[in-house]
Amino acid sequence: GSAMKWFPDHRGLAAGLTAAGFGAGSAFTVVPIANMITGAGYQHAFIAWGIIQGIVVVIAALFLEAPPAEWMPGAWGRAAQSHHQAVQARQSAAEFTSAQMSETPQFWLMYLMMTLVATGGLMAVAQLAPMASDFKVAKVPVTVLWLTLPALQFALSADRLVNGVCRPFWGWVSDRIGREKTMSLAFGLEAAAIFTLIQFASHPLLFVVFSAFTFFGWGEIFSLFPATCGDFFGRKHATMNYGFLYTAKGTASVLVPVGSALAAGKAFEFRADVMLLIGGLLALFTHFLAPTVLRLHMSRRTRNFLFSIGIAFVLYGVVLAVLPKMWGPISLKLTMPKVGWTGVFTIAIVFDLVAATLSYFVLRRLKVPVPRSVPDEAGSRPLAAAAASKP
Repeated sequence: GSAMKWFPDHRGLAAGLTAAGFGAGSAFTVVPIANMITGAGYQHAFIAWGIIQGIVVVIAALFLEAPPAEWMPGAWGRAAQSHHQAVQARQSAAEFTSAQMSETPQFWLMYLMMTLVATGGLMAVAQLAPMASDFKVAKVPVTVLWLTLPALQFALSADRLVNGVCRPFWGWVSDRIGREKTMSLAFGLEAAAIFTLIQFASHPLLFVVFSAFTFFGWGEIFSLFPATCGDFFGRKHATMNYGFLYTAKGTASVLVPVGSALAAGKAFEFRADVMLLIGGLLALFTHFLAPTVLRLHMSRRTRNFLFSIGIAFVLYGVVLAVLPKMWGPISLKLTMPKVGWTGVFTIAIVFDLVAATLSYFVLRRLKVPVPRSVPDEAGSRPLAAAAASKP
C-alpha cells in the first residue's frame, strides 16, 4: 500500500520490489528452517522463526510513512515521458472505498484471474515433490556454479529466488507496456514453462531450470495485481482494497486440496468448495456478468441482496474449510479420478491460459472504473455524471 501511494508513476516496479522481499527472502531460509525442523521439530521451528519474523516486521514498520495528501511525483507535474502518459491513461482519478470497488466488474474479473493463476501456481508447487520422486531426481546432486544441492532442494531454493526476482521485473515491464499486456505475457509464459517442465523433468538440471521458469511466470501476480488495483481504484484506500483482492489467494488455497485429491485419486469432501463456488459465482454475476455481459439492469437493493447471499455462502464455506467435521445439511464426499501430477499440471496450464486470455481480451478492453455515488470536488454532481459531461 505504501509503495503504491509513493510511486504512482512506477506502481508496478514499486509493488514488485516490495513483494520481492517475501519472495526472494524465503530462499535464504529454506535450508535453516529445514535443518531446525529435522533437529528440533516443526513446532520449535514455527515458534522460533515466527518470533524472528515478527520482530523484523515490527521494527521495519516503524520507518514507514505515508505521502502527504495529493502528493504527486515531480515528473508528472512537468512534461511526462510517453510511458508515464500511458500509465496515467489507465489510472482512475477517483478514490474508491472497498465497498465501491466491490461494485465494479473490473474488481471481480481481477479476482477471478488472480484466483485462477494462484490456484495453478499453488497446485504446481504441491506437485513438485511427487514429480521429482516419480522421476527419481529428488536426491540427485545438481551443481550450478559453485553450489551443489539435491535437485528437489535446489529447485525449491531457486524457485523462491526467481519468484522474488520476477516481481520487480514484471512490474517494471508493466509500467511500460501496460498491466494487462504484461499479465497476458507472464501467464502465457508460465503455461509454456509448466508444459516444458513436464517434458524434461527426468533430467535433474532441467528439472531445476524449468521449475524456476514456472515460478518466473507465477510470482508476478504479487506485483501486477496490486499495481492494477491501485491504478483502477486510487491510492487513498490502496492498502485495504488490495487486501480484499489478495483474498483471492486464500480462495485458491482452498481449491488446492482438490488438486491433491485428483493427483492421488482419493476421496474429497466438496462441501466447503461448493459453498465458496456458489458465493463467488453470485458475487461475479451481480457485479460483472449481469451489468457487462448480460446487460441486466438491477436496482442497488437487488444487487446488495444477492451479494449478501453470496458473502454468506463464502463465510460458510470458509468455516467448513477450517472445520471439515462440522455438521452440514449435505455431504458431498466424492472419490476423485486419479490423474496424477501430470493431470494437475495440465489443469494449471489451462488456468494460466484462461487468465491470459481474460487479461488481454476482456480486462484490457474495460474502461477505467468510475464510482457510482462519489460527489465531485464541487459536491454538486456524482463523479460519473461529471465525467460523462466532459467533451
